[in-house]
Amino acid sequence: MNTYLIINETHSLLPDQVRELEEKGMLDYEEIRIPKEGWSLQTRLANAEEWTLLGGRFIFVSPEPVLLGKLAYNAGFGLNIEVYIFTNDQRVKKELPDGRIIHTVAREGWKLVRI
Repeated sequence: MNTYLIINETHSLLPDQVRELEEKGMLDYEEIRIPKEGWSLQTRLANAEEWTLLGGRFIFVSPEPVLLGKLAYNAGFGLNIEVYIFTNDQRVKKELPDGRIIHTVAREGWKLVRI
């Protein structure tokens, strides 16, 4: 089974995360890098469909998706639960005092999407 690691392009794995992957026998993975400016909702949904058909293991490098994943999984069993996520396709470039450019989510343009 192929393993895919989903990570923001500006992030890297911590040594403890690498250790955990090694202990689980999952060091042979393909990275899916999320651009620092993010993806549009359309791209996110298209990727989800494509990856579902692709199959395999998908590892998100973030602590929050475990909660989302479990709730969405439970919703799939027809339980009395609905899962929604706020999403925003718009990013704003900001220049830091040291000259670096970062991207942040815009204050406007939010949409509520049912999963």
